[in-house]
Amino acid sequence: MDIQFSVSTKVTVSGTLRVAANNLPTAGLRFGLDRDQIFYSRAFRRLAGKTQLMAAGKNEILRTRLTHTLEVSQIARAIGQALGLDLDLIEAIVLGHDLGHTPFGHVGERTLHEIMTPDEKHLLGKRCLLCRPADEVPAEWLPYLGFKHNLQGLVVAMELEKNETGRGLGLTEYTLYGIQAHTKPVYKRGNNPTMLGYYDRYLKQGCQRKGDWAWSLEALLVGQADEIAQWHHDLEDALLEGMIAPADMVKAMKPMLQCGGRALTPAEQNVLDPSGELSPGELYLCLHPYPGGDPYGQAGGSCRGKYPEAGRRSGAGRSSSQYRPQQQGSPYFRQETL
Repeated sequence: MDIQFSVSTKVTVSGTLRVAANNLPTAGLRFGLDRDQIFYSRAFRRLAGKTQLMAAGKNEILRTRLTHTLEVSQIARAIGQALGLDLDLIEAIVLGHDLGHTPFGHVGERTLHEIMTPDEKHLLGKRCLLCRPADEVPAEWLPYLGFKHNLQGLVVAMELEKNETGRGLGLTEYTLYGIQAHTKPVYKRGNNPTMLGYYDRYLKQGCQRKGDWAWSLEALLVGQADEIAQWHHDLEDALLEGMIAPADMVKAMKPMLQCGGRALTPAEQNVLDPSGELSPGELYLCLHPYPGGDPYGQAGGSCRGKYPEAGRRSGAGRSSSQYRPQQQGSPYFRQETL
């Protein structure tokens, strides 16, 4: 049967999935409660100590899982408001989307998955019970195998965190579905990419309503906002940390921007001008245009040659005092000699 479904009261899409959350009498209130339950949970506060791209705590400028989550929220809410979607549901999904992440980013996530699945050359050695081929794993072990951060978010929200009920945060199916749906349900590559049986019961109990998936446009939007945030901000952190030289980024970007014979815009020409190499600070300003012009009084829209050189650094362990704003530049300008 073809059903009209949408979590938003303004946007309606024709589909065959399920009745809308806005048809539930307390849907709006419940999404706000979901957001608040996550916001005040211990799991949410722990995101401050979890790695986004660089090791958390290395300095106060680089992003953590918590600052990444707040940035995803801003992006998703801005898009959702323009589309007339439910902003409470968007924020609830965003705040919970990385609750199940490891302290060591995606590397830690994949390592845990390797530990929790069989392999003839298992990371824990020959004495590990999972040191065997996948086809030799007993069937009764399958519901306990695998690790993936978006699915682990369900475990955190439904079981590990506690609210006044004593177990779980009591989130709606729509929020839980959005938490696990912000990225793919299986790995793209590696050993046993689909062996994630541990999460089957959480998916069934938490993300379905009357036998159907609690799908929403808000969940789809959060997944896209997460991609926008991490691709942009991880690259920015890598530039600021000196992991990527601006010239190398320019070299990689130019063919993509010129794909299909597309002409570069003036702003792109400014960033990709091969006549000289942009400093990290200059590159930051070029990639972050200010509406109405440069707030630091540099007219003309070009940042080349108008700001002090922000030197590179190598190695680790620099103190936070070496990340001070320069007078004429962005707060993210790095000044090596103080």
